[in-house]
Amino acid sequence: MKLAIFLLIFLSPYVLACTAEKEAKEKESFAYVSEFQEFKGMLSLNLNFPNEVESVAINNVYVHIEGVFGSYINFMTRWYYPDYSTSDISIKEGDIDKVKIYVSYRESTERGVAFCGPNREYTLRELLNVNTPAKEPGPPPPPDF
Repeated sequence: MKLAIFLLIFLSPYVLACTAEKEAKEKESFAYVSEFQEFKGMLSLNLNFPNEVESVAINNVYVHIEGVFGSYINFMTRWYYPDYSTSDISIKEGDIDKVKIYVSYRESTERGVAFCGPNREYTLRELLNVNTPAKEPGPPPPPDF
């Protein structure tokens, strides 16, 4: 039985390895304080993560604020950073050093989503210290109806 399980796992035609090590050529994740502050007493931030790592698409973003809460958050691609997925969060300024962000990338296959792919872990302070790249010029033209 053990041999059968071994063969099924290691000889399957499609096996992925989970990685947490960053590649040298990988786009850098970053965060910045939003120009629009939404809530009084809170700091609104934009978190930006590469759409792909190791040719695998972003799957989910989890934010954990120690002693406060943890939650998966939505992300989307914006025209001014087309190679990044952006999430918006608002936190108390005093919580900046308590925030950890976990980003998972999963490869889609014809049969669904694979169970493993690259994972990245960041602190908010680390992301805020990365130089923010220049935004793409101008919004895209409106659609033709």
